[in-house]
Amino acid sequence: MPAAASARSAALAALSPERRPEVRHQAGKERDIATADAYAQQAVVADDGTAFVLENDMVIGRDPAAFVAQRAGRSLDGAGRLAPVVLPDRTGALSRAHLEIRIDGWQVLAVDVGSANGTWVRPPGAAQPLRLPPGQPVPLGVGSDIHLGGRILQLQDGVGG
Repeated sequence: MPAAASARSAALAALSPERRPEVRHQAGKERDIATADAYAQQAVVADDGTAFVLENDMVIGRDPAAFVAQRAGRSLDGAGRLAPVVLPDRTGALSRAHLEIRIDGWQVLAVDVGSANGTWVRPPGAAQPLRLPPGQPVPLGVGSDIHLGGRILQLQDGVGG
């Protein structure tokens, strides 16, 4: 692994933030029990407090349904179920399908799916966010801020469901 990629991976491994939001579960999603137990308390939380519990891989955008249908409900790597998550954005900078959040074993990965304006991740304690290379999975640590369109999401741990 190149030094820059290794440094980015190390920087994205983070500790949990303090705030705890209300939680919204994605209905009708399935996962095996071991994975469900591991991620039962993790969620991607939007800047308005809406939380999406990590129950499956998800694609986030202003209208991700067509993207999910085109992939037959499977994640980019074909391994996981893909749930569409609509994220309103008044700036117009969010793509219809912008970001995939993927569960890979015990890691949570972020993948920019070719968005027009890019996706940026700021690990806890980092001064500046790093731009995600399109199509390349990047590990997220708890507390990482994800900038997409005019919105900010955060991977949080310890959110009740």
